[in-house]
Amino acid sequence: MLIKFNFKYWQRVYYNNSLKLHSLDNPSICNTNQKFFYKDGNFHRENGPAIDYGNGYKNYYLNGKYYEEKEYWSIIKKIRFKAYL
Repeated sequence: MLIKFNFKYWQRVYYNNSLKLHSLDNPSICNTNQKFFYKDGNFHRENGPAIDYGNGYKNYYLNGKYYEEKEYWSIIKKIRFKAYL
């Protein structure tokens, strides 16, 4: 179950039952320009940047570990390939 909080500055903030930032399908924290994706309290996203600042600057993370964009997409391709086997 996800818990949703609304704050004045942030439009959406999602937590899991352990009160760790978490949302698999939508940004865990979001305002009009910025989006932050978390999984169990760590930056994480498997289909794009985990942090999108809305000004073109993006950061790519898997399970809390930062990757350069090219390395990130290489890892994602390997994960998706293994899923089809």
